[in-house]
Amino acid sequence: MSEFLAEELQKSQKEVDRLVRNLGVLFETMSDMVFLVRNDCVIEDMNRSAIRAFGDYRARLCYEALHGGDGLCLTCPVKLIAAGEENEGLAEAKLGGLNVECSYVPFQGYKGDRLVMVVMRNLREVGILPGEPDRRCESDELVGKSKKTRDLRKMIHLVAPSDMTVLISGESGTGKELVADLIHRHSRRADKPLLKFNGAVVAESLGVSDLFGFEEGTFFTGTATPRKGGLELVHGATVFLDEIGDVGPKMQAGLLRVLKNGEITRGSGPGPAAANVRIIAATSKDLAREVEEGRFRQDLYQRLNVINLHLPPLRERKEDILSLVTHFIEKYRKAFGKEVDHIPDSAVDRLLQHSWPGNIRELEDVIQRAVLLTRNNIITEKELIFN
Repeated sequence: MSEFLAEELQKSQKEVDRLVRNLGVLFETMSDMVFLVRNDCVIEDMNRSAIRAFGDYRARLCYEALHGGDGLCLTCPVKLIAAGEENEGLAEAKLGGLNVECSYVPFQGYKGDRLVMVVMRNLREVGILPGEPDRRCESDELVGKSKKTRDLRKMIHLVAPSDMTVLISGESGTGKELVADLIHRHSRRADKPLLKFNGAVVAESLGVSDLFGFEEGTFFTGTATPRKGGLELVHGATVFLDEIGDVGPKMQAGLLRVLKNGEITRGSGPGPAAANVRIIAATSKDLAREVEEGRFRQDLYQRLNVINLHLPPLRERKEDILSLVTHFIEKYRKAFGKEVDHIPDSAVDRLLQHSWPGNIRELEDVIQRAVLLTRNNIITEKELIFN
């Protein structure tokens, strides 16, 4: 029995050795740049591709080696995984003159030690350098690594090429206009205009005339010259109707005709005109409830609600906050000519604890103020002024 166990143990050891060798070969021959980083942010190992790109930084602190800084990255994957806030992630950064895409996951070392494996790809090599025409809708402008944000990116990628009507719902400040921009930018109508209309700030009569046009005396007594509306002028384009839940009955009736028959009527004009437009609507209201309470047409709601993209509030995806903070710091340090490159843990914790009733718009305002007010390269708690 003992000889049998010894033989089986030897076979198992050989299999383990084989797997370890194969893993080592794979690690060294990967074209992607791979780093194994300890919980104390020291680089445990690098593969050949990483050493060729950056130099041999094994046994050095990763943020000193890669950023040349004296503080943690704003969205340090090691810190996030060690704190249990993430199990995996995806981010983009500029390191050593390279634009890279980084994915990271927890990794258990040979001795059972807990590491983080960071895999980097050079974006120029894979043809998706930010700003290039062939960049997919996973744009830096839709910032965040949470599952909800990743799912939203996928949906934008799926619905953008079609001409289907899209309804974007979500609280104020969640980025509904940005999503509409991305859908248009990656659609077949991207070379045509994007007409934007806000139903919350335009009077009913003016809004109807702006979109559908008017005939003599229809809205303005004494008008001698008919005028075409925006829907007729932007033939083949996309129309973004923001705060659609605030438009009145006349506007609702006109939009229903556009969606149902592809036609525009201008009051008592000489017959309908064709409307070849794609409609993207957005609302911060519960349109189903508006229908129940008689303030919104059910038939129009059904026509609008073909594809519904719901944007969750920031308080429900706080794992995106650090990515957004990094994005806005980079945006406003350029705008204000500031060399802001660090935010301490105490300030980060303050941002994570806030409930963000104003969502992403409020976060951007806070970071914009902080970058403007700081007198050095660090944003501290005193520069974080909340509305």
